[in-house]
Amino acid sequence: MKRIIFLFIITMLVISCSKVPINGDLDGMWKMTSMEWSDGTTTSPNRIFFCFELNCIQVSNKGNNSCSYIGFMNKDDNTIRVDKFKNHSGEEQNAECLKQFGILETPTEFNIEKINHSKLIIKSKDCILYFTKF
Repeated sequence: MKRIIFLFIITMLVISCSKVPINGDLDGMWKMTSMEWSDGTTTSPNRIFFCFELNCIQVSNKGNNSCSYIGFMNKDDNTIRVDKFKNHSGEEQNAECLKQFGILETPTEFNIEKINHSKLIIKSKDCILYFTKF
């Protein structure tokens, strides 16, 4: 009986320490499949990923020019605001480094056009980004 109570207490401690997703279907890793710029040009980026969790966003290029940046994020209804991207050394990144991710200025605001368990489409004033769940 003591073992059962002990296991129950340990299980409850482990469960209570995990963070609950606060962004619904948005939370998790997304692979960018297409980027449509406001001038009508479309690109198919190779190995670009966005990861949303709590109030953080990580944008990563896992291709030839490998890089990764972490920024702050705020989600309200169908709007995502991103700001203050930093590299692994803690240095704040300028918009030139972030252009490959469809972010031309910071802060940037994206409107969620479509979201479900497998597809995400977000739109800023500069581009539309298409993703699949990874």
